[in-house]
Amino acid sequence: MFNLATVVIALLMLEPFIHVWEHVAGQNIEQSAEIALVAFHSAFNLAAVVVMLPFVHLFARFIEYLVPDRTETPALRLDPLLLREPSIALHAALPQLKQQRDLVCEQLALLLRGERADRRRLVELQHNLDHLHKFLDAIDLKPDQARLWHTLTSMMHGMDHLQRLHERCDEEPERGITACTMKLLRSPLVSLRQYLQAAHPDPAVLEAEYYRLEHHRTRIRQAVIADMVSGDLEVEKGTDQLEALRWLVRVSKHLSRIDSHLQDAMQQDGKLPSN
Repeated sequence: MFNLATVVIALLMLEPFIHVWEHVAGQNIEQSAEIALVAFHSAFNLAAVVVMLPFVHLFARFIEYLVPDRTETPALRLDPLLLREPSIALHAALPQLKQQRDLVCEQLALLLRGERADRRRLVELQHNLDHLHKFLDAIDLKPDQARLWHTLTSMMHGMDHLQRLHERCDEEPERGITACTMKLLRSPLVSLRQYLQAAHPDPAVLEAEYYRLEHHRTRIRQAVIADMVSGDLEVEKGTDQLEALRWLVRVSKHLSRIDSHLQDAMQQDGKLPSN
């Protein structure tokens, strides 16, 4: 398509170029055809770049739409035979839970940048989460296995919040995109983005951010409503912003709980017997 655009530009430039060349050179273009050809080639390539450069991003998005990424979401590797040994089953399921958390957070990060989440990926992730949930449900522990119970309980709590976080990304993506447009949410959005990008995120940091957002929630809500009452903000847009505020609070809470429970489970997993 870029080549087609350059051909069109070249055809449009050809006649004017000949007139300009003959006027400047003071001779017929055929008398210096080789030099004129090189000059014309350079000129129309430069013109094509100048004309097409502002549309490169849109062109890239169009190509991505035509040829979508076919990379598959990593499938779970949980053999049902592992259920015979509860400690081994838990040890195998924990990194799978962490992986699904990271994949859901990739979709969350898109929304927090004001972009659309990948619907196909979200469907695949839902399948994986359901599979993992069933696997955890099938782990049969004895009453006296307190340490294993602690690990399984933490993983199940994390699993529950991960399912809810997935729902926020899958069923309410517009609220995340709306949140990105709100100046009142700029600070918590920056904090959440930084948390998602951290190599070793600390759940305590996100929990503090969640409580800070919860503390300011009423003030932000009142500011939005005041703009609606004064007419500075359309009622429909104001309602969307209130929903976006509620969405961000819930997302922060779910992610905080997920990582806290995962951290607890991993600490316990370090104490689990290997067989």
